[in-house]
Amino acid sequence: MARWNFFCLYTGTGRNRITFGVTMFQIKKLLCFAALAWVATLAKAEEVKHEECKTEDTAASYVQSFGASFEAFLKDLKAKDRQREAALDASGSAWMAAGKLTKEDQLKIFALLTDSKEFLDLEKQKKPHLSAYMTAIGVAFAQKKNPPISACESAFEAMAALREIGKINQKQYDMMDAALNAKANAKK
Repeated sequence: MARWNFFCLYTGTGRNRITFGVTMFQIKKLLCFAALAWVATLAKAEEVKHEECKTEDTAASYVQSFGASFEAFLKDLKAKDRQREAALDASGSAWMAAGKLTKEDQLKIFALLTDSKEFLDLEKQKKPHLSAYMTAIGVAFAQKKNPPISACESAFEAMAALREIGKINQKQYDMMDAALNAKANAKK
C-alpha cells in the first residue's frame, strides 16, 4: 500500500499526532475549489446570518479584528489537543506503572486503532469541514478583494468548520483512550 504525505492544520506531538489526512493533490483541488467559491461569492448577494455582518461598517470592523480572534481560537484548539494528548499519555503511563501494559502494547493499540474503519471514517468526516474551512478562510482573509459582509460571513464559517474538526478530534482521542483502557483491563 502506498504511503501518502499528510499535512496537518494543527498538530500534536509524539505518537498521538492526528492529521487531517490531506494529500498535496487534494490541497490543490481544494485551492481551486476555494477560488471558484470566491468568484461565486462575488457574483451573488448572500443572506447575512450574523449580527456582526449586517452592515458594511460592522462587517469591516469584525473582519479587521478577525485575525487576532482567529489566532486565539487556533491556540485554544492546539491547547485542547495538547491536554488530550497529555491525558492519554498519563493514562498509558499509569497502566504501565501498574504492570498492565508495556510501551509496545500501547504502540500496537494505537497502530491498530488508527487503521480501523471507525477511526478512518472520522478522518473522512473531517474532509468536508476542512474544505469548508479552506474556502471560508480564503474569502475571509482576502479582505481587499471581497465585500466586507461576505468576508465577515466567511470568517464565521471558518470558525464553525474548525469547531467541527475539534469535535471529531475529541472523538478520536476518546477512542484511543477507550482502546487503551480496554486492553489494560483485559490483562489481569
